Amino acid sequence: MDILIFLLILIVIFLFYIGNIRNHLNTLDSRVARNFSGVDIVLEERHNTIKKLKGLASGEKKNLREQFERLVELIEHSTANKGNLKEYFDTENQISLIWSQTIELPDIQQVKGFSKLSDTIINLEQEIAAARRTYNGSVERLNNGLESFPNGLIAQMLFKKFQFKEYFKATEETRKDIDMENWS
Repeated sequence: MDILIFLLILIVIFLFYIGNIRNHLNTLDSRVARNFSGVDIVLEERHNTIKKLKGLASGEKKNLREQFERLVELIEHSTANKGNLKEYFDTENQISLIWSQTIELPDIQQVKGFSKLSDTIINLEQEIAAARRTYNGSVERLNNGLESFPNGLIAQMLFKKFQFKEYFKATEETRKDIDMENWS
């Protein structure tokens, strides 16, 4: 009888421990989702501002028009690929790169209303960088939780819901310095 009570106590303790692991990982997973949403909101603001700039630049020179058309294409591609984090992040990095190239065009300063919307995008880029850091921090905590022992082992065996998440990182292309004389 004492052994049965002892085993029941062990089972209850084990179930309590399993529940704590699940709750902890669920909290981390929810934080990743919330922080991704924060990144997504700021990216959406940047998308809308760039689309407004495209409208302003529509009557301007061909090179400028093409840059904004490319940006809007990438924005639409990004929106369509939110389910594929790697593709989504890579597209957003391309948007940042092309935007930094676009603001260096000599004709851009002559577009009426450009400086105000450009300042808005510069502020949004800073917010995007902060949101990316926050997102990556929450991804790191979740991934570390899934790698730790015994929590990670138990999570992988019992809770298939929890998966390693992708970091929001720069691509090789966006790490390179911009060659303003030979870009298109």
